[in-house]
Amino acid sequence: MPNNSTNTLINELINCSFPLTAIIFDAYCREYENINPLQVSVLNLIHDHKTLNMTSLARRLGYTNQRLTQPVDDLVRRGLLGRTIDDDNRRMVFVSLTEKGEDFLQASRIKARTTIATMLDKVMTEEEKNQLCDSIHTANLLLERLNQVK
Repeated sequence: MPNNSTNTLINELINCSFPLTAIIFDAYCREYENINPLQVSVLNLIHDHKTLNMTSLARRLGYTNQRLTQPVDDLVRRGLLGRTIDDDNRRMVFVSLTEKGEDFLQASRIKARTTIATMLDKVMTEEEKNQLCDSIHTANLLLERLNQVK
């Protein structure tokens, strides 16, 4: 059974992660009709890694290949992702951003950042933003260590 500080930390992580995710995804999803948060995650992850096979993509997002098939198919149909099949292993399918996907993601990121920055500027001082940034940096370092424990 986790101790009190661990339970408090878990509660705080849960309490901030869902609203924060909703704000970020709302800013992204507004830019493209009928795109969902999972698809935004797929696009961002592929952008960061240039190309991924479906198994790696699913593992990094915490989903099964089957769960990602429909969202990825939809992104391919929209022309935001492209698929390539490995010549040596026909079962290995790689996905990468198309030029349209890169353009969409870049424009979405700019507009999402502008939207979020406007929101933050309305409710936070520069000092509060710096403190939060330091805290988030520390949290990201800890999350990297947690991912190594899995």
